[in-house]
Order: sequence, then structure tokens, then C-alpha cells
Amino acid sequence: MLIHQKNKVIYLTFPHLGKLDCLTHAVSTKLGGVSTGSYKSLNISFNVGDEPGNVLENRRLLCAALGLDSNSVVTGEQVHGTHIQIVTPTSKRGNSVARGNIFPETDVLITKMQGISLQVMIADCPALLFFDPEHHVVALAHAGWQGSLESIAGKAVKAMNQNFHTNPRKLHVGISPSIGPCCYEIGKVVLEKLTACFPGNCNNFLIAKPGGIFHLNLWKLNVYNLLAAQVQPECIEVANICSTCSPELFYSYRKDKGQTGRFGLIASLRS
Repeated sequence: MLIHQKNKVIYLTFPHLGKLDCLTHAVSTKLGGVSTGSYKSLNISFNVGDEPGNVLENRRLLCAALGLDSNSVVTGEQVHGTHIQIVTPTSKRGNSVARGNIFPETDVLITKMQGISLQVMIADCPALLFFDPEHHVVALAHAGWQGSLESIAGKAVKAMNQNFHTNPRKLHVGISPSIGPCCYEIGKVVLEKLTACFPGNCNNFLIAKPGGIFHLNLWKLNVYNLLAAQVQPECIEVANICSTCSPELFYSYRKDKGQTGRFGLIASLRS
């Protein structure tokens, strides 16, 4: 990914997606904000125990660096599900200055509206950015292991096709920094569910370690789901950056044992 700095805010962009017209996007880092302690410094989540005033200022700083209005940001209440919300001018959502614009129990946001900024919070789970340059539609998905096993990526592609006639073969997708296969050890429950969902090829997404330990490659799993949805391989960008291995840049729920902030993926359509 490409790294940028505006004032003190440091963020990343996908190289190919960054060249496409009508799209502003970024993966934020933990650098350039005002939060302190476990949330130092650019935490953008209200739901982790940080001071709300600090979160508001961090969101303002991030949006200012991107030329966006922080009041335009909408998010989902990420619950590791597959509910998809089409964001329109009449969409009903929580609207509180102190908490942001939040769609309840939502892990995928899709919009054709300019002036709206979609945002997904990240601590270890991958976030996916979808952009349809033909119909000017953008979507974000929160793709933890639960959503990935249920092909949240494929469901997002299908929803874009059904609602906006998106051709999957012309769709561009970016997969954000997140916990990598180097660090993502899984337990028996996840292993059994993975085997049930992909009985013939689950080993493609697993790395066997000594002592009967397995690591899961969420990046590879999501790429598999995208290819199954007919997204073309040359249109998929994978950050290949492990959040757990990069504590200087990113928060990591697993590494920080839950007491940490959130970075995020943000995207907005422009004229």
C-alpha cells in the first residue's frame, strides 16, 4: 500500500484503487490523533472506552486529511454478521453527534450517494472496499472469520449487482491490513466450522504448525470468495500487512488483549 501524511495524520491507500476517478479512500493508522493511553493516538471508535471528545476530534482530523466532512461519516454496528445496508437519503439510522451515524447490527454498507463517507472499524478483522467504476457505487464490508466463512464478500458483490447492476467482472476490491496468517492462530471451534464450510479445500486457507496448531489466512479466504463471485484476480488488491506484526502503525485486539483502539477503512464517492 501507499503511505501518506497530511499534517500529523498518517494513512494508507491501495495503489490501483487510488488511481480511479470518483473515489476517495484510506486506511487510517494509529498515528496523528489526540487520544491517550491504550487508545493512543488516532482511535476512531466510540465503542472501546475512549473519551468521546477525543474520538470526535480524531475523526475530524482524519476526514480533514482526506478532504472529507466528518459529519458525513456513517458506520455499521459491526456484529460479525452478514446484514447489508444500502445507504440512501432516507435510510433510518442512529444520528447522534456523540456517537456518529450508526446502522444497527450491520457489517456491510453500500451507497451510490456522493457526500457520504462509509467507514468500517478494524482491530484485527479485514475490511473490504468494493468500487464499481461503471455505476459509481462503493461498498465496505467487515470480514472477520464468521463473515468470511459465510462469504460476506460474495454477498456484498451480489447485493451490488441486484441493487445497482454492478458487473462483478468490472468490480475493484481492496482487502485492508488485518491480522495475518503469521499470527492468526485458531481454535477447535473455528477449525471445525471452516472444515464444514469448505470440506474439500479448507487446507488452502490453513497453515499447520507443530503441536496440532493451525493458523487461518483470512486474506486468502476472502480472495477465494471474491473469485467465486466472479471478481477478476487482477482487480483484487490485498494489503498483505499484518496488524498484529505492525504495532507501530495499527491497533490489534489480539496483541493488545482487547484494551485498544480501532483504525479503519473509509471511502467516499466524489464528483
